[in-house]
Amino acid sequence: HASLKKYGRAAGRDATVLFSMSGKEVALDPLAIKMLATSSMRTVKLQMKHRKFTGEEKQLLTIPGSGKNLVLIVGLGSLKKMHQDTVRLVAAHALSALRTLRVQTADVLVPSFENPRLHGEQALTGAVEGMLLAHYKFNKYQTKDKNTTDVADVRFCVPAITKDLRDIFAQ
Repeated sequence: HASLKKYGRAAGRDATVLFSMSGKEVALDPLAIKMLATSSMRTVKLQMKHRKFTGEEKQLLTIPGSGKNLVLIVGLGSLKKMHQDTVRLVAAHALSALRTLRVQTADVLVPSFENPRLHGEQALTGAVEGMLLAHYKFNKYQTKDKNTTDVADVRFCVPAITKDLRDIFAQ
């Protein structure tokens, strides 16, 4: 199940997925501050520095959170090179990581970095398409593995839900 929601404090989910840019100074999406509690944000920044997280494309950093809410930070690479296909590829990689971590519910903060090559609609399209494509499995001829867990519910968090975003999400 996938849904669209206005960003806010992440609560009651198994994971929160945030995106980061690479560059001279590694930067989280500015809206990430509003998704995590202050103490969690401090922990995230310390872990990023301690584990030498650079924000390169498809780089992952998993940080245990309070309760069962872990934080998954995914690198998008350079702001200059980022476009819709980058977001699609990185979102697919994030879903694969969530599946490996046995996460069932997640909030995904759709990237909102100021970039003339990537608008909010394109970022949402890339994130949703990437996760949908990564979610697909052809297993008609495989036996069921009782130990596998799939991500059952993803909420895509955006700064504001407009009619355009709703239409794009529905499509």
